Amino acid sequence: MCSRPSILGSQRGTAAIEFALVLPMLAMLLLGIVGYGDRIFTAQALQQAANDGARAAIGGLDRAERGTLAIAATRTSLTRTGMLDASLATVAIDDDDATFLVRLSYDASARPLMTAGLVPMPGRTIVRTAAIRLESP
Repeated sequence: MCSRPSILGSQRGTAAIEFALVLPMLAMLLLGIVGYGDRIFTAQALQQAANDGARAAIGGLDRAERGTLAIAATRTSLTRTGMLDASLATVAIDDDDATFLVRLSYDASARPLMTAGLVPMPGRTIVRTAAIRLESP
């Protein structure tokens, strides 16, 4: 009599089944890492652009010139990142002759990883602020 392996005792195909069960979780984890990495990159680039705008404002002699210098420097910094669209950014300036504030708001809804919907992401608008003191203490 020839013996055949029992179907219940066979281990063939178990790796494929285990992989099929684990793959969705691994894919979500990977997409989450990449998506949040993109969000952190965008936020850091925006913070740097706001800082550059605030630093550039120091050279201005009056409110109008400080505002012009800050907006130009912010737009230049955003363009130089190579990955952010400067037209999606809104720059707000607050100058009370003692403190100069640059508030940068960016609509990240056009970023593909933000809109994929596979992983829950924070809000689509990223806001960063930079301030400098204009008068000496």
